[in-house]
Amino acid sequence: MASKSSAHRPDAAGFSLVEVLVATSIVAVALAAAAPLVAAAIHANARARAATVSVLLAEDKMEKLVAAFWREDVPGATLGASPAGTLDRNTPGYCDYVDRNGQPLGGGPEPPPGAVYLRRWSIEPLPIYPDSTRVLQVLATPSRGVADAAHDLTKLPETARLITVRTRRSS
Repeated sequence: MASKSSAHRPDAAGFSLVEVLVATSIVAVALAAAAPLVAAAIHANARARAATVSVLLAEDKMEKLVAAFWREDVPGATLGASPAGTLDRNTPGYCDYVDRNGQPLGGGPEPPPGAVYLRRWSIEPLPIYPDSTRVLQVLATPSRGVADAAHDLTKLPETARLITVRTRRSS
């Protein structure tokens, strides 16, 4: 008696080659459609991370400026006015670069090696109380190298800009 193979029995379990090819094609089309979404999600995640780091770096610098404002009894610690336009260009003493670990690398017109973020700040006396009140502003953004000077950094989505007004009792 000859036995029939299980592939020819009507009750045999499994998929035919055509069914496997159709299923594989459907999965391939779905993955191809999802690929741009994955790429967009990766890009959005990178921008969100850059914005978060910018905010943290700006907060760090702002805390240091506020602390310097309150140390008025320390010689040289009083915050005088910064030159005009310190948020628009790299001004010595009012900008610095930061590496990927958050360590300051110093300032200058061009970023030093390893610079990932740029911070700029300004200190302006409030016109109605110039002796006792300061407007402190800090801008932090990913560094774009020499192109930092050519762009309006305030319009970039990864840029953080903090502004505060501090006052103390005048003597």
